[in-house]
Amino acid sequence: MRHGFKSVVRDLVRAHPGLSSDEYAQMALDKGLATSDSRNPVFSLQSTLRKEVRERRMPDVIARKVDGKLHFFRQTKTQLLL
Repeated sequence: MRHGFKSVVRDLVRAHPGLSSDEYAQMALDKGLATSDSRNPVFSLQSTLRKEVRERRMPDVIARKVDGKLHFFRQTKTQLLL
């Protein structure tokens, strides 16, 4: 069964914290967890993740810059209090 990227990326971040958006996009595509009709599916999916986190539609996922590139982590309860 295939799901949309937004519905599976939370599980990917939980299972593999600290990766970049393009790594999560490539992982979802490689595992058949998400699809994209875009000419550049990795770019399309990574853009979706960045936008969802930036617009706070995924409050359980946070983005942090690591060596100048955004990486995504699971939000902890302690971080929610800050």
